[in-house]
Amino acid sequence: SSSITATVQIITTEDLVNVIPIIGQETVYFEVNHPSDNREPIILNMSVHSITEIYKDKNQIRFKLNLITTEQIINYEKRISKYYEGSSTDIAQEVFNELGSSKTLLKKSSSDKQEMIVPNMTPFRALNWLSEKAYQGSAADYMFFETIAGYNFVPLSSLVNSEPQIEYFSRISNVDTSPNFEDKTIIDWSIVSSFDVIDNMMRGMYKSKALTVDILNRKSETLEYNIYDKYFETKKLASQPLFDISGQGRKFNSDPLYLLPENSEITYNHDKNFLNRKSQLQLFNNLKMNLTVFGDTNVHVGSVIDLNIPFQTVTGRYYTPF
Repeated sequence: SSSITATVQIITTEDLVNVIPIIGQETVYFEVNHPSDNREPIILNMSVHSITEIYKDKNQIRFKLNLITTEQIINYEKRISKYYEGSSTDIAQEVFNELGSSKTLLKKSSSDKQEMIVPNMTPFRALNWLSEKAYQGSAADYMFFETIAGYNFVPLSSLVNSEPQIEYFSRISNVDTSPNFEDKTIIDWSIVSSFDVIDNMMRGMYKSKALTVDILNRKSETLEYNIYDKYFETKKLASQPLFDISGQGRKFNSDPLYLLPENSEITYNHDKNFLNRKSQLQLFNNLKMNLTVFGDTNVHVGSVIDLNIPFQTVTGRYYTPF
């Protein structure tokens, strides 16, 4: 997400909502700490954007403060209408600077070259728009998101080759006196999805086409994407393929068609990133898991973790790292 959100439940004997009063212009400072020699606390300043679930029970009043990082509020107060040249990551930095935030923008340089006008967009909308245009080599899956360490403008596939920050194990708990053992034990896990052929066909993961139309110059061009030709150069989460790559099995031949504007005076890079991006993001979207673990302030959005989960086989039990 472009912004971190939080919900804080308050239980009090005073009607703070009306007495203070709370009107949505407050800043909440909080620190979450997990004592350890190598853990850093989470420290955030966030803005109140709403109050919900106000409830009175005898002498107690309960309510929830819904918080968001302050940059999101500032974002809606700014508009950008400006011409830019350079790569999407270079332009992203210039757009991000318009927020006047003290936070950093962590980015990985993209290969594209743009000549564009940001047409009256908020900074966050422009950054997400730029992420759709950026590519680095074969990677066209750039994302703009916030973590407790700052903002990021990076391709998701770049995380695949990153060193894991932490390793978790599905195992019996309370069999070791080491706190580090318990911290790394998975309490509960479930696989939400591993693949969806119909969804993949509809979203153009296997094959897709795009018709680019240049109205000014009366030209059109058909672009095609085929993951069967790109599979081995595409970075993936799964160690096993999600479809047959031997050439002997069935190939899914649905090819949804997209209509794209084109203009020789503006750099769109449709041939480099549009269809590639749809396929690569859907490739990531197939694999989803939910797991419950003990809190660790070092783990946040974008963190790379290793999961060791036992699976039963005909030859016995073994651990499969995800």
